[in-house]
Amino acid sequence: MLSYRNLLALGVLVYCIQANPTSIKIDIHCDEPSVTNWCAYMELYEEDTPHNHDDITTAFWCTTEHQKSLDYPKMNLGWDGSLDYEIGYQLTHTCTKDGKHKCMKSEIQTVWEYSEGSVSFNNTIYDIGYDGKCKDINAY
Repeated sequence: MLSYRNLLALGVLVYCIQANPTSIKIDIHCDEPSVTNWCAYMELYEEDTPHNHDDITTAFWCTTEHQKSLDYPKMNLGWDGSLDYEIGYQLTHTCTKDGKHKCMKSEIQTVWEYSEGSVSFNNTIYDIGYDGKCKDINAY
């Protein structure tokens, strides 16, 4: 009977443990002087098993500025059954020599779930990525 109590207590403890907030900062640079206006669609996600990633948020913009900063302070991403979050983004953008769409993916960054964490991305994107728009992060 004692082992059932311990198992029940462990189950309640796991259920009650909440992941702590994670702050995410993304700086995207389109530093090519010949690009005077560019647009982008960004999809921020938490990487899980293939074709089962969790969308965190999306953003779309067009700008004449050479840098776009996105700041997501203290996001509660929820518990995903692991000890870490694996966070990344993909970006469809027109910061290219011909103004056509390219798709680039950031490196994945890992942050521990059970402390207040932060990740920061700083990417130069001029003509980076493969031709065309990005596919859905969960597409086969």
